[in-house]
Amino acid sequence: MREVSVLDSTRNGAVVGSRIQVAGSPLARLIGLMARKFLEPGTGLLLRPCSSVHICWPRPLINDINLNSHLRVIAINIALKPWCVGSVRLRTRMALELPAGTVARLCIALGDQLAIEDMAPKAATTLCVTGA
Repeated sequence: MREVSVLDSTRNGAVVGSRIQVAGSPLARLIGLMARKFLEPGTGLLLRPCSSVHICWPRPLINDINLNSHLRVIAINIALKPWCVGSVRLRTRMALELPAGTVARLCIALGDQLAIEDMAPKAATTLCVTGA
């Protein structure tokens, strides 16, 4: 899975997560965070497209942030436990799963505007000079 960094533009670009994995395929979204026993600070999972999340199997509590197509926070689920379903919102296009406590620590609120920075290495540009 590719990794991105998620920033809160509303809070002067505060880093929400610097190692957020993007689950874009149906299989990646289905597996989600099931295999993780815990989430380290700065890590998480961005599910896209996604309208709600479900928590299966014992694993750590998470914060779930529902985002619209413009990455605006439209719902927040605090400390989702195993065997729970997050709220379903018609405008939700993505869900951001973070370690429990992240939302409170960063003061993320409804209406906040998030931004995604791609962490893929940029292709090196090489200047080729040939002599005649």
